[in-house]
Amino acid sequence: MRYIEEDTVRIFDQMAVFKEYSPGYKKDGYYVHISIPGADHPIPLQTPDEIADFYLSTGYAAGDQVPDQLVWALYELDLHWTGKGGISRSSASKPDGESAPELAPEDVERIQQYVDSYTGEYAEDLERLVGRLEVSTESITNPDFDLQEVFDRTPPVNFSTVSEEFTRDSKQRIQKWLPSMVMDEEDRKAVDERLAGEGFGKSPHDHLIDLLQTPDYESILDSHAAHPWTVSSITVREDTVVGSTEDPDQPILTAMYDEEQLSVGNVLSFTVQDLRLYQTPVDFELAVVTSTTEKIAVAISEGEIVDFTVTPGSSDSGRFDDDEISDFATEYTDASEKTVTHSLAISFVHLLPEMLEYCNAIPDYEMASTDPGTDFYEIVF
Repeated sequence: MRYIEEDTVRIFDQMAVFKEYSPGYKKDGYYVHISIPGADHPIPLQTPDEIADFYLSTGYAAGDQVPDQLVWALYELDLHWTGKGGISRSSASKPDGESAPELAPEDVERIQQYVDSYTGEYAEDLERLVGRLEVSTESITNPDFDLQEVFDRTPPVNFSTVSEEFTRDSKQRIQKWLPSMVMDEEDRKAVDERLAGEGFGKSPHDHLIDLLQTPDYESILDSHAAHPWTVSSITVREDTVVGSTEDPDQPILTAMYDEEQLSVGNVLSFTVQDLRLYQTPVDFELAVVTSTTEKIAVAISEGEIVDFTVTPGSSDSGRFDDDEISDFATEYTDASEKTVTHSLAISFVHLLPEMLEYCNAIPDYEMASTDPGTDFYEIVF
């Protein structure tokens, strides 16, 4: 099975509820709560007044469940937002309980009537909304279309479409480790229709072109293949997970490993970047993202940890930063700042030793001792 990267696609299967802020809360108005698989709390989607009026005028009252297609279509049009960074969801886990209502053709017709009479700030966006809902509603009524099945399919890679010569091992690894975004033309078209023209997906040829932009990609593929842990996919990213390369435009070959290698149950992704052939003093960068959007990342150089990130949400960096934690708790959760801090600390304590176990298993690479009884330095006055 090919794994879906946590930030690439949203599967419309979550329950959303239209809510009103309680009297006395620091905000007034309305918002939408959406449940993310594995998260401890629903995530609030901020809702401008005119979009709240849109919900109220099309038949939804505070406390009502809202069709998923409608909520996420508004989110994709930036008419809902979460603040910094947005939301990532994985299709790997399904929500418990009753599923949310689906949009019926009469719902779309009622929304169209509202949009036809609306002349406010978001008129153009709401016109686009109707088109997306019509596509979404049509695809739901098509029982033959299975989005997950499309992501799981592996298209054959035609290596003759590029001039580069590939070794037999490289061909096998590239084919085996195709990410879910790589699809044949027919599947890309089907997914594009399903996601209302978002342009999702990449051809095998474009994937090869991306790989060829990375330095000595075959040696990096060899490195990941030699590790005893299981690689699920190889992608090319525009930056490192900790941000240590000297060239910010250098594409980085990034391996996603089977998250079941880690004992923490709510891991969405575990990625590794072997940077020994890049222009950077860092040898490896590893990052884990959990379903509560916690990010634990470390940079390793000459066997020692030289940088690390422990942060909620999608912040670029942070080490138990009070402001980041406070903002995240307020914007995205129903929890207190201390609860978010506690969760981050527990994730860090459990995940860091396991991430270092990955480093200990790298062939021909020696990690410095992680024994807490080891004296690493002495204080000199």
